[in-house]
Amino acid sequence: MISIDFWDTLVNAETGGKDRRQARHNALKEIVGTLSSENIIEATDYAYKSFNHIWLNQQRTPSTEEMVTLILEYLGLEVTTKERCYLVTQFEESLLVAPPSLTEGAEDVLAELVRYDSLVIISDTMYSPGRIIREYLKYVGIYDYFKCFVFSDEIGFSKPNPKNFKKPLLITKSKAHESWHIGDLVDTDITGAKNIGMNAILFTERSGIRNDKELQIIPDYTCYNWQEIGEILTSNKVKYSD
Repeated sequence: MISIDFWDTLVNAETGGKDRRQARHNALKEIVGTLSSENIIEATDYAYKSFNHIWLNQQRTPSTEEMVTLILEYLGLEVTTKERCYLVTQFEESLLVAPPSLTEGAEDVLAELVRYDSLVIISDTMYSPGRIIREYLKYVGIYDYFKCFVFSDEIGFSKPNPKNFKKPLLITKSKAHESWHIGDLVDTDITGAKNIGMNAILFTERSGIRNDKELQIIPDYTCYNWQEIGEILTSNKVKYSD
């Protein structure tokens, strides 16, 4: 099995990010038009910081509805149930308004790897839940590459919780020591995979920004592009099983 993180691994989160944020801000202005852009930015920043605290300390990701509630509470606003549902939907679907781009080279490498092994996605979610990410994957034409998906909003836990990694191993009938996880965060991706005996590749497009000696959990490899990932998985003669 080869599991892959979504944000900043399979896709470049920065692409379309500004437009996605603007779509969410516009939805808020539709409901509460008297607010200034500065107020909205302060409220969304507050929700983002709250999200990170829960994500990193409780191993779960707050739902989009929780995030919208945090924003409204910060602004001291009360809205109707219909308005709240509208905001949640607009926030969730902002991913499809301004889709991120696939990381360069990822699609070609996936097309090769899927011939030999089960590919899965293990992703923590924020505003974009698993159902929306599935829609994105269909939109870019790679949905069928993946045998299963583990999204934090659906399983109820976030990485590095072992449940997020053990579930796809069970579904694909794979052994941890023969499986690989690819992700961009040491504390969630690499730690979660290594703690259950998987091999792990740290992916970053920014060369030379970190020192493995400073890490408590060290990845098996650090790669700066998808071509390197493909070469490593093939040169190590990974035993692919379905």
